[in-house]
Amino acid sequence: MNDETVGRETPGGAERREHTRTPADVPAQVRVAGLAPVTGHTINLSTHGALVTLATEVPLGLELTLVLDLPDGGAPLRVTALGVRQKRTGASVEVALCFIHPAAAAVERLSALVYTAP
Repeated sequence: MNDETVGRETPGGAERREHTRTPADVPAQVRVAGLAPVTGHTINLSTHGALVTLATEVPLGLELTLVLDLPDGGAPLRVTALGVRQKRTGASVEVALCFIHPAAAAVERLSALVYTAP
């Protein structure tokens, strides 16, 4: 598999990103029901999505859980997400995730990182 996309691209491949993203290298784990957890890290984050790099591909279009170890000292943050795009980059896979109705507390913690990052 090379590149896969579900959803949010416009004709010509331009993304319709609605939320500010910031570069962020945060330890991450993707959990999909019936599959072993996959660990990696974020490339960038927003309050409603993330780009993560993983060792293996994950199914697109399925609900999954993203667990983030944010640098705020709090408990690991768990958000429900949907894999919308992935691209193999050498030995790893970049996966774009769109969060599904993130809780207000999750948005608050993510905002603190996204809007205060250098």
